[in-house]
Amino acid sequence: DAYLSVFPSEWLREFEEGVTPSPLGLTLGILAVIVGQFFTLTYHWCHIHGLFTGDLIPIQKKGPEKHSFWMATAEHLSQPEGFVMLG
Repeated sequence: DAYLSVFPSEWLREFEEGVTPSPLGLTLGILAVIVGQFFTLTYHWCHIHGLFTGDLIPIQKKGPEKHSFWMATAEHLSQPEGFVMLG
């Protein structure tokens, strides 16, 4: 079993009423969110730097709002709403 090479064997038990659930599902879920955020932020960085379509054409007449990618990323990752939804 591939899971046994990564996770402790006591995490691979079936759900039992009255017993604390295994942390395996929570661990895999949080890892999936981290991987998803990495690819989403990488895609966004590539998009705003024109790696897919060249220079971006703004919709607004005054042009796009200026922002720092890293500041916006830090703000996005520091918002706890997504973690509350996971729980």
